[in-house]
Amino acid sequence: MSHEDAEIVINNLDTDKDNLLDFQDFMKLMEKEGEEEDLKGAFEIFELEKGSGRITPRSLQRVLSRLGDSKSYDECVAMIQVYDMDGNGEIDYHEFQQMMMA
Repeated sequence: MSHEDAEIVINNLDTDKDNLLDFQDFMKLMEKEGEEEDLKGAFEIFELEKGSGRITPRSLQRVLSRLGDSKSYDECVAMIQVYDMDGNGEIDYHEFQQMMMA
């Protein structure tokens, strides 16, 4: 983590604005780290090619089918288009984060 990134984290979590993280601030950081790991794990479930960093319509269709919610390929394309900010027809991790926060 860069010095600038560390300052941003501290500023976001520092409840008493003393530029230090006390124990409660630290616990908030650990909760966020746990949430981030959970989000990464969920994203990886949807990747067709592990480590590819993208969710394709085909990979979405496969996972939904395994969950008992069969969708057509075209339906999966439409679902991805809603959160596909760069218009490449796939969901990357950043787009997935935005989708999960919506």
